Amino acid sequence: MAGEIIDLKKELNSLRFDMNFRQRINCSEEENNKYFKMTKNGESLPDGVYQYEDDSYHFYTIYDSGLTDAEKNELIQYKKLAYIKTIKNCIVFITLLPVISLIIAIITGALVK
Repeated sequence: MAGEIIDLKKELNSLRFDMNFRQRINCSEEENNKYFKMTKNGESLPDGVYQYEDDSYHFYTIYDSGLTDAEKNELIQYKKLAYIKTIKNCIVFITLLPVISLIIAIITGALVK
């Protein structure tokens, strides 16, 4: 196998953050100082507190939206409808441009020789 193995759980977790089913809540400066000292002393962080991978000084907690699976599915369906509506509006706009150009060309006589 030539490709790299994809961590699907990590990808799913990332999508949960993108959909705002989970949200990162940044810790205050005071909490950051406290947790930084804890990690520097080799102590483990309290449950629910995480350190940013690319920044050793900043920490966050995770807020779960608390939505049921049915509510999450309903939210996803509504977001799909909103995206489909946007795509439809773009297609209508792109389709109308040549029609308007053709009408303007006929009115101004640009197509008449």
